[in-house]
Amino acid sequence: MKKGWRGLWLAVAAMASSAGAVVSSEAALEPEARVLATAYLRVQAARQMLAAAAEICKGAPESDAAEVRALMQEWVAKQNETARRALEMRFGTDARVRFEAFVADFTTAESERDHRYLAALARESGAPALEDFAAFKRWIVETALRDDVRAGARRLAEVQTWLDLRQGGKNPPSLAVWLKRDETPSVSLEMAEARTDGGGRAAVAPGGDAGALDAFAAMRRERREWALSAAAEGMRQLAEERRAAEEAEAARRLAVAHAEAEAATRHARQLAQVERQAYEQRQEGWNDRLKSAVTMALGTAGNALFGGIGNSAAQWAVRVVFQ
Repeated sequence: MKKGWRGLWLAVAAMASSAGAVVSSEAALEPEARVLATAYLRVQAARQMLAAAAEICKGAPESDAAEVRALMQEWVAKQNETARRALEMRFGTDARVRFEAFVADFTTAESERDHRYLAALARESGAPALEDFAAFKRWIVETALRDDVRAGARRLAEVQTWLDLRQGGKNPPSLAVWLKRDETPSVSLEMAEARTDGGGRAAVAPGGDAGALDAFAAMRRERREWALSAAAEGMRQLAEERRAAEEAEAARRLAVAHAEAEAATRHARQLAQVERQAYEQRQEGWNDRLKSAVTMALGTAGNALFGGIGNSAAQWAVRVVFQ
């Protein structure tokens, strides 16, 4: 790619190399342009996931929508973190600068249909000759993000199925249980920590033949220590009995919670079996929609959908990934 046109991110690459940026040797095996494009399209896919989830939640009770939002935001945060780690592994301390420059150039070139930039980018990425930017993005999605996009589609299908069951009065379990229905239910109950005794039989002072007064004093001391020891023993017994009762109650509650979790899981599996065909259709539909949304050409659905063009797109992408 030539410096005279849309080569800012390559110019920054040369500067980073001369500056001696710290880079992972393993990450260096992947072309820089591919790493940058993958990170950008990863956060775009995550953005589309949030938009799709908001669409699914329209008309749902706020409590249900809140569960879905929390789930999706967690998933998106993990995707953004994956993008950041990949960039930092490849570019070290220059990751932010490199990514910002790439997004600014890429979105500007795409909006202007700059085919020279596209051809150079494809070469730098190891991609075949491609006719347009949408084809390049499809290539990135298919070769680098296929599993992540499918996982996102699967999550959307799960959520949509769960909401439909809720709204249909079929009373599915919580969203967390629904999503983990194929796993063995695991229930934990925090047990009280074993308490150590503060008591203990006090050492008896030895007697002697130091005279009648000394013997009397020693006897009184021994009797007092014996009384204290007996009291401590009684307290220790009460503590042991209380601890045993607490452990028995905790075991009972644990058994009840485990039984309830198993029942909820069985119910979720039964509902899922009935909804299997609809779920699979939803998953394929969301998979196609996500791919289409991520690879859509800028300007087709409004630049705001993709965080803007040029510097505005770069600032949005950097904020999402690094802040």
